[in-house]
Amino acid sequence: MKKILIVVMCLAFISANAQDKKWTFRADVGLSLSKVTTQVDNSSSAGVVVFLGGQYQINDYIGLQSGVQYGHTPVKFKYVDFSTTSPSTYDYKVNYHRLSIPVLVKGYLMPTNKLGLNLFAGPQVDFALKEDGSTNGYAADFDEVTRGVTLSGVIGVGYDFKCGLALSLSQTFGFTGVNKPIDGKYPANFPSTSKLNYLSLRVGWRF
Repeated sequence: MKKILIVVMCLAFISANAQDKKWTFRADVGLSLSKVTTQVDNSSSAGVVVFLGGQYQINDYIGLQSGVQYGHTPVKFKYVDFSTTSPSTYDYKVNYHRLSIPVLVKGYLMPTNKLGLNLFAGPQVDFALKEDGSTNGYAADFDEVTRGVTLSGVIGVGYDFKCGLALSLSQTFGFTGVNKPIDGKYPANFPSTSKLNYLSLRVGWRF
């Protein structure tokens, strides 16, 4: 319920200011390549990201962008548990479904009446929605071992066309671990230090 309320508040805030010439609304969709920081054999997996939000233009060269993002960022990795005398290896596949709120500062290399190339960076708060997948080939639910709220950082480069088309390439870095092991409950050996990182390429439209 809290997650839904946050989304409604963000969209209402954007809509209330949409008539201001300093505000623009945008919708993006794109592909992502995600991985987690683990002990061994972590490989990138393809996912999707969808963003709805707005941008406030502070001046001709600096803008502030925020909104709501949905991301499906699957990962594959192996984890070796050295807590026993005979180390065990686990093959994990996890589908991270996240609702995120980025707050990005955008710097344009040309004034906004020309738009064009821009650089952006800022923090992002991530809310876990649903985490499922498999362990050693067997279906598993990872909701119990996933942190409900995490913090990330975003950096990227984009190009905004005068016609409304927008392209962007960004890298998201996890600042906090996405997992939390629960003693005595499966999977108790799940690595809690794993941080979720992903690269995304997006195309969008500005209104």
